[in-house]
Amino acid sequence: MCCEPIPAWIEFFWIPGRDASVDQGAQADKLDRAPVPSLVLTAKEAVLRDKIIAAIEGRRLIAFTYDGIAREAQPCAVGISTAGNNVMRCYQVRGGHVTPGHEWDLCDLSKIRNLVVTEDVFHGEPPGYRRGDRGMTQIFAQL
Repeated sequence: MCCEPIPAWIEFFWIPGRDASVDQGAQADKLDRAPVPSLVLTAKEAVLRDKIIAAIEGRRLIAFTYDGIAREAQPCAVGISTAGNNVMRCYQVRGGHVTPGHEWDLCDLSKIRNLVVTEDVFHGEPPGYRRGDRGMTQIFAQL
């Protein structure tokens, strides 16, 4: 049929224009169930996640701005953090640092700006990389 209602489960995968900063806990209290932040993506986060997944699968470096600092990094994993945020684990190879000598970052997708998947391919894995990132409860893609 052309006019069937949209199944309720679809809203948990992507809600156009949904602000991820909304207090999910307060909304859950109203619904008398636990929040499901791991399944809520803003449109921007969905696009970023797809670009990061493509970069991981193609082992391509990414360039982006985070906390106002331009960076270039090897994306290693993308998923949901233990705090329920959409995140990317990456190993920074160029650019500025908030903390000098801190190459590993767990970046909140909502704070990433100007993400570009470069043509530069990286080989091997970054120093100290381990699959199954402990900072994530759900992993969508990883090296």
